[in-house]
Amino acid sequence: MMSQEGGKGKKRKESHQEKPYSGNIPGRITNQQSSARKKKRPRTNTSSKKNDASAHVSESLSRSFVTSSIEEEAAEKIDMLRKVPTVPLVARPRSRSVKSKASAVAKFVLDDLQKFIKKNTRLRPFDTEADTQTSAGAGTSSGADSSFSAGLEPLHIGDRSNSESGVSDDSAEHGAEDVADIYTPLLRLTKPRPDSGMRVPMFIRESEMYPCIKALFRYVDDAIDRSPSAGSTRRRLKVCCESDTTPSGADDYNRIDIGLSSRLKTPDDDASGELGKPDYGDMLAVIEAKRSIAEQTTAYRQMYMYTRNIYPEQAGRRFVWGLTFCDSVAHACILGHDNVFSSDAMDLSTSEGRSAFVALAVDMSFCESDQLGYDPNIYHNATRKRWEMSIYDDALKKQQTYHVLGCVQAADRVYGRHTRCFICRKVGSDSESGPEAAPEESAASNATSHGKRDILVKDAWPHAEIADGNRNQRARDEIEMMRTIDEKLGNDPDFQDKYPKVVAAGVVRQFCGSKRTPIEDTTENMFAKLGKDIIKDIPHRVHKRIAMEPVGLSIRKVRSVDELIVVAADVMKAHQEILRRCDILHRDLSLYNMLMTRDSDGMAHGMLIDFDCAVWASEESARPRANMTGTLPYMSIANLDELAIKRTSLDDWESLIYILCWLGTFGINDQDEKSVDTNKYLPIKAWAEGNAESSASSKRDQMTSAAFSSSIVSEFLDIEGYSALSILVLRLRSKLFDNPKVSSIARGTRRQKAVQLDLMANNQTVEQETKGYLDGRLDKSILDPFARRAEFEKEISDDLWNVMADAQQQALERIRQQRLQ
Repeated sequence: MMSQEGGKGKKRKESHQEKPYSGNIPGRITNQQSSARKKKRPRTNTSSKKNDASAHVSESLSRSFVTSSIEEEAAEKIDMLRKVPTVPLVARPRSRSVKSKASAVAKFVLDDLQKFIKKNTRLRPFDTEADTQTSAGAGTSSGADSSFSAGLEPLHIGDRSNSESGVSDDSAEHGAEDVADIYTPLLRLTKPRPDSGMRVPMFIRESEMYPCIKALFRYVDDAIDRSPSAGSTRRRLKVCCESDTTPSGADDYNRIDIGLSSRLKTPDDDASGELGKPDYGDMLAVIEAKRSIAEQTTAYRQMYMYTRNIYPEQAGRRFVWGLTFCDSVAHACILGHDNVFSSDAMDLSTSEGRSAFVALAVDMSFCESDQLGYDPNIYHNATRKRWEMSIYDDALKKQQTYHVLGCVQAADRVYGRHTRCFICRKVGSDSESGPEAAPEESAASNATSHGKRDILVKDAWPHAEIADGNRNQRARDEIEMMRTIDEKLGNDPDFQDKYPKVVAAGVVRQFCGSKRTPIEDTTENMFAKLGKDIIKDIPHRVHKRIAMEPVGLSIRKVRSVDELIVVAADVMKAHQEILRRCDILHRDLSLYNMLMTRDSDGMAHGMLIDFDCAVWASEESARPRANMTGTLPYMSIANLDELAIKRTSLDDWESLIYILCWLGTFGINDQDEKSVDTNKYLPIKAWAEGNAESSASSKRDQMTSAAFSSSIVSEFLDIEGYSALSILVLRLRSKLFDNPKVSSIARGTRRQKAVQLDLMANNQTVEQETKGYLDGRLDKSILDPFARRAEFEKEISDDLWNVMADAQQQALERIRQQRLQ
């Protein structure tokens, strides 16, 4: 994530003081998880990390079921990569005047480059065998010297004239620096290759490519400066001088080939061309180099893997660009929330390929920041020396500005929702002038008066379910649900601070073009230039931003098991009432979605958050589950196995049992977690390992009465108070899986009873087995215990709540007794 560091770029001198997050970092948004990332735990294989019980609970449960390793994820996404010729158009400036300027500059730069190549390259007839030998010889040297051994003539300052070479006399800029040493390496990339036969790699080692790629970017950037049409307002595309290194901000030890950043050009701009050590917090794109075009797929995969680190380090990143260079062939890539798109090959050994590359580089220098993947609505206010963000409130139909205090949750992968959470204060509010407390401190003071509290802003890209085939009508909306909850429960004092209240919320608006026309920030609009045929196949996501209060603490901040039980009971009370009074089923109970708050007396309370996956319960009952939602260790068995039965609150109750068991095994807080024996095999780890199928199978085996006690509860930490947690989960499991109100056919996790009695062929046996039980009137063909229990959701959930309420009362009594001592 992000730390409070100074940026490398100089301060921008502009008439206005608001700077969008576009590569210049005057001071990163403080991130409360940055210290965890700096521990550099290798993340190339997340499954190995889950084998270590010392890996924090928060890390294990943050893992979705999707993949078990970053390599698998990269392979999966790159296998689905699409070649889209229109990828460079995403960076094409929108304004007609800017587009015209960029075209003129690109023509000048290309002509300049062509003249340079023609002047300084000695062309000779191609002979495949001779070229092979020449290439082998080139591997004995590096940098500019190796380029000469590959059939290139060095450029001497005295031999160069402006009219012939196309390179202006910039000796004043570079002093005694030899221009040949700056630009000449690019000639190895642009050297013509044979038209037919096997293409022999020009480079023996990848490291030979680094100075060539850097020289190319340096040349293009300097040539833009020389263009009479460029003007003074643009970005510089700058490469980092350190190659094959681990960038700052990485949470692994992987080394990238080259980092590409952007800098807003200023009058006192440093034109040296290169930056220092690459930094994920300031990176426009990862450049991956391979010596042969046969390694293109490998280049894509590695670029994808390394790009992952950009998202946690850049709070305002919507999508990311990437570049690969395989021999002389370049590809520009867009890494979106669900898809990876690659441009056509830009072969730098041909004039056509150089033309395409120059056009893209120039467009990136002049386009708007949102076209590079940044969010202009998160910007640095230079006057107030702080970060701010804009939220469009769809209720008030206007933008509101918030002061960003820090980031408490960052996006940590290339694809998906990219959910981020920020602690903010509304600009102009009473609390804005107060001291900037850390997010955890601000959450502890939630009892202060309204308007004095900090605000949590959730920023995410959820899938938008389309109603009636109309992309403008969304069938399910978290904002609408949260406002419905507040409307129904807002005046009930029993639910004060038990759920988040919306302060401002809406779809993010981007103001694009010279007319600053506001458009909704959706994947459809973001990638519109890819073409309609491509857009229709992209999952439709909508960028939403929700400001809400109060700000809660992680449930792992509880001080005792009794506090955990009180918090969990509050959460489930809110869950049940929201379902009963608002017709909203949460569907995603996890450790992250159960928070705690403290009142003015220091008493802990629970709060249910995150309605991203919620549905209208009455609509859900009419259809079987269509997809899995949740976090792997806590997902219900029916959800993991995608059983064709309706989702009910029983799935969330089952998730609660898994959460409590996880905390009982690995510790309810950081202090208790230290007691975990990291070398001991724990059966519960199977819930988080492998895929959905293996997790479901483990749970089916372990949630039987005997196995649950011996393999799960018996492994709870032997610490004071944990016995109360053991009793609670045993009672909850019994009421859910072995409820005495339903027949033996409806109990357990498998159809074992049905198989034993051969019930499918004997309906009379079914009647005898179910007589006198709640499920006695069910269709005799329903034999799955999960399906039978789902039909009696209310009765079973009432039993579960009675267990939870009883445990809460006992916990509160113990807390009161402790306070009296």
